Amino acid sequence: MNNPRISVIICSCNRAAGLSGLFNDFRAKSAGLPASAWEILFVDNGSTDNTAEIVDRCALELSLPLRYVAEPRRGKSHALNRGVEEAASGFLVFTDDDIILDQAWFAEVLEASERQSYDMFGGRVIAVLPPGMPPWLLDKNNRPLVGGPLVTHDQGDDEREYDASMHRPIGANMFIRRKLFEKLGLFRTDLGPLERGGVYGEDSELALRFMLAGERALYYPRVIVYHPILKDRIRKLFSIAITSIAAGGARALWTRSPGPPATSTFHDTSCAAPSSIFAGSGCRTFSFLPASGSGAKCSSSFSSA
Repeated sequence: MNNPRISVIICSCNRAAGLSGLFNDFRAKSAGLPASAWEILFVDNGSTDNTAEIVDRCALELSLPLRYVAEPRRGKSHALNRGVEEAASGFLVFTDDDIILDQAWFAEVLEASERQSYDMFGGRVIAVLPPGMPPWLLDKNNRPLVGGPLVTHDQGDDEREYDASMHRPIGANMFIRRKLFEKLGLFRTDLGPLERGGVYGEDSELALRFMLAGERALYYPRVIVYHPILKDRIRKLFSIAITSIAAGGARALWTRSPGPPATSTFHDTSCAAPSSIFAGSGCRTFSFLPASGSGAKCSSSFSSA
């Protein structure tokens, strides 16, 4: 597999049951695209189920340009960094192991990689709620009113450069040129989910760190993935929904402090409520201070599952 145009990086741990559906979706949505144009780099982060067997079988039966890599160091950030190191392309596309691709996903990713001058992009992530959810959980544009347990990134229909009013790109649908990693570093391994628990936010921290270093990022809404919401997240969703609505819906607050240009504070909160409300919800707050030399330090406090 030599010089593919894009490398799709998927990290997973003990999620074998859903992988056949994932890879069948990739096969269907990539119809007509030469296998030499892309690769899936599947990074197994210490699975103890039959993940490796499923990946090997799907690669053979579906004729996918699929490579399996084992990363024994536990933690998603270790797996993400291994994917960056192993990828054969200079254009790295990050997504999750439980998404559904939009029909035009491949065409739009390739368009971004070849026709856009930006080095970092965020695509749209649309949460798919289970049947029977009450309509008041969605706004007039059919977007969830709360974050936290929902993996969603929907900044509207218009392509635009990210600014301080917008949430950062997220790892379920984010694409970055390799040269930024070479210049600014990899995902922080003290952040990122584990099989159980962990401190979330490795994707937001990386995007913000790159932007604080002066890199521009483009919100590219035509690259769409759908993220089904599992039943075990519904309890968390209801526990914060009422508070979020009372507070005016999900919002992100960015404040730039006086002093050096790199001094910033970014608050990513599902709603302005007491922290006890969000125990287990994944709400997070980042505070970034300038490091000596280049880049920025990050101190983080989280309520996470």
